[in-house]
Amino acid sequence: MNTQSTPLTPAALLSEADARMTQALGNFFQRSHAPLQGSVLRAIAAQMTPSAIATGQACLDWLNTRPDALSTAFVDQFRLHLARPEAFTLRHDSRPAELQLLDDDALKRQLAEEKSAAQLTEVLRANMLQLFGRLQAVRRAASEDPADHANVYGPLPVVRALSRALDALDIDSPCGTLLLQCAAAPLLDTLKHTYTALYQFLGVQDIPELPVAHAAPLLPRSTPSDAGQAILEHIQPVATQANEIDPAKYKRAVGRPRAHPAAIAAGCAPSRHRCT
Repeated sequence: MNTQSTPLTPAALLSEADARMTQALGNFFQRSHAPLQGSVLRAIAAQMTPSAIATGQACLDWLNTRPDALSTAFVDQFRLHLARPEAFTLRHDSRPAELQLLDDDALKRQLAEEKSAAQLTEVLRANMLQLFGRLQAVRRAASEDPADHANVYGPLPVVRALSRALDALDIDSPCGTLLLQCAAAPLLDTLKHTYTALYQFLGVQDIPELPVAHAAPLLPRSTPSDAGQAILEHIQPVATQANEIDPAKYKRAVGRPRAHPAAIAAGCAPSRHRCT
């Protein structure tokens, strides 16, 4: 006999989405070891100088001996971002860009961050717009700012979290920059499938997809790759006790009884293509 699960409140949905997004990054370096190693080897082969070889070898040593430490630091930095997203708006401090004097290594790192984030954003734009449309509905229902989706789950904060993780492990700047550059392709695969999984999760919860400004044409759906399937299997539900949650707790969380996804859909019914 089928039993109806207790619907999650907007606040609970946002918490679950945060947990799944974080979990998807939790074993990034273990899962992406082969493509990362291949990218580093290709970078060494393209520039056979003593310094390039030394930097590449240092990267390989980290990938081969401490992938768990790399993944843990990555997740820790992303959790810090979720707790204080405004702290990730600028890379190191809040000074205007024109007042900052960066050495060559710091400048190369900053440029690598921005280039990777821009490339990921361009490729993932359709996936992001789908997910952010549903996140916008949840955030409005939870009385949170619905506008800054890209500052929460977008490629730029993910890339910056990875960059800060490399710094936190005291990896020298050239090695960290090379790792960051080599992580672009595995990050693309991870974010693509994670965005899709979160979009589907919110869809199962009957969350409407609100229009997002400047929407790009959606790309055709494709069958997940083996790597994508591994990502989807990794981000299993982290709130498996959802059916056991006391509805009274939801009432206290949102200030009204049984604030569930159906209510979100009713409250965000489109009027002239906008949510009122």
